[in-house]
Amino acid sequence: MKELELVKQQALKMFNKKGLLASSCCPSFVDYVKKQFPKILGNVSENLSPMAEIARCIKEKTPDCKIIFIGPCTAKKMEFQDPSVRPYIDGVITFEELQALFDSKDIDITQLPDDVLDNASYYGRIFARSGGLSDAVRQGLKERGENGEDGESGGFELKAVVCDGIEACRTALLQLSKNVLPGNFI
Repeated sequence: MKELELVKQQALKMFNKKGLLASSCCPSFVDYVKKQFPKILGNVSENLSPMAEIARCIKEKTPDCKIIFIGPCTAKKMEFQDPSVRPYIDGVITFEELQALFDSKDIDITQLPDDVLDNASYYGRIFARSGGLSDAVRQGLKERGENGEDGESGGFELKAVVCDGIEACRTALLQLSKNVLPGNFI
């Protein structure tokens, strides 16, 4: 199983366990829930984020390796300090910091050879976009023989509430806290 597929499977397990779930992929989102909606924290997935889950998998296979996460979000630096994540990640830098490192070493990445990135499925690569994890969970349900859309298989229906931005998250979390969320997965 490819490492990114592992994250999808973990999300499915947690969804089945809780039935009503808010994703834990984004550390800023989880922090926001803790501060603004602590009563619904139990509905946030207990899984590690994709960053930490993949790093854990890699460290299990190659314990002496060093893992540096490179991404656009500074919230990953906060997540990196979490005791449940710290054993798996050796460092976190932003794209801007990586570019500064390249510049300081006079590395022009446009002159480096291209390589194919084919180590993940479509659903494993789309987690970072709005609705990406919802799409991956829906696909995982279909792969398991559950419809995930209309409840025809196993009596289960995935009703994803896709949020893009803090206001959409606030609205969905407020609805969840009032038990009027028009879905079962944020």
